[in-house]
Amino acid sequence: MKPRIFFTSCWKNNPLAGENVNNILVIKLSSLGDVIHALPVLPALKALYPDAKLFFLVNKKYSEILRGNPYIDEILLFEREIGGRFFEKLATLWRLVKRIRAARFDLVIDLQGLLRSGLIAWISGGKRVIGFENSREGSPLFYHEKVAVSQIDMHAVDRYLLIPRFLGWKGTPEFIISSEPADEAFMDKFFRAEKVKTYLKIIGIHPTARWKTKEWPAEKFARLGDLLLLTGAYEVVFLGSREDIPGVNQIVKQMKFRPIIGTGKFSLKQLAAFIQKSDLLVTNDSGPMHLAAALNIPVLALFGATDYRRTGPYGKEHEVISKAIPCSPCLRRACINPEKMACMERISPEEVFSRLHQMIEKRPHPSF
Repeated sequence: MKPRIFFTSCWKNNPLAGENVNNILVIKLSSLGDVIHALPVLPALKALYPDAKLFFLVNKKYSEILRGNPYIDEILLFEREIGGRFFEKLATLWRLVKRIRAARFDLVIDLQGLLRSGLIAWISGGKRVIGFENSREGSPLFYHEKVAVSQIDMHAVDRYLLIPRFLGWKGTPEFIISSEPADEAFMDKFFRAEKVKTYLKIIGIHPTARWKTKEWPAEKFARLGDLLLLTGAYEVVFLGSREDIPGVNQIVKQMKFRPIIGTGKFSLKQLAAFIQKSDLLVTNDSGPMHLAAALNIPVLALFGATDYRRTGPYGKEHEVISKAIPCSPCLRRACINPEKMACMERISPEEVFSRLHQMIEKRPHPSF
């Protein structure tokens, strides 16, 4: 069944038909995975309005992944955690509001769908403000037009694309994450410093997530790492941010063999450069999972509390391991199951290793 798309407003047809669209604002503040999911919206809008200037409002923390994107004319930064005193914070927000209003947007698209983003869309003064009918926290009250999503389990990428499809776009999703020479050079230096055997299959492992209910247990990641290194056919590189260092250290302490540690050492663009040199990424439901999928690098994702149909790796090359537990997906940050995280506990390292080996045999090794 195809999703229904309709507008709840006095406009019966495309409200932008016949109008000049000079400036477009896309609002997607967070998080990393969601910002990546929104990337195909940009070329779709540019295809519809090739002469329009496209602005993207995003949390400063995730703006790096948008840098160099050929479809974005200007990145506007939303600083969620602003340092300084109250009046300094207020002044920073006021400058952002003034910048947004000064652009005189013809079209404003809120992909975030929360109260904060809905208010920004309304304050922008845009001629047409579009969002989803099922957006949360009352944000639909601030839209001129609302797009309905009839399929609850629709993937986030396809959901975001409903808006350009309404506006007349009929293309296929395109992900653009631009690489930069400095990031490539950094990664080459990292490989040399760590003595990475590039003739082996390189497996990235991202063992952390924003929710504890998304995380596969540390001892299982340790066992998987040992299984891979024991074969002599793989290089194992652990990934993550600086905040993930304690968790990765806990995993490495339980291992018999020594992996390569990339945790806390890469920026977002450097992480993208590493992923492009790897053969496969093993991960929980996380931002790097979506980054690898967007870069067309195979992903083996482990899912429990969240719904892989809606937020799993996007594309056909990727695979998901998820156990049929009655309470999963619960979409909870804390487990209420008496068996304590049974959805993740029942995934064995041997099962993950076997599936990974099957996937890796289908793909040629990247050329260095």
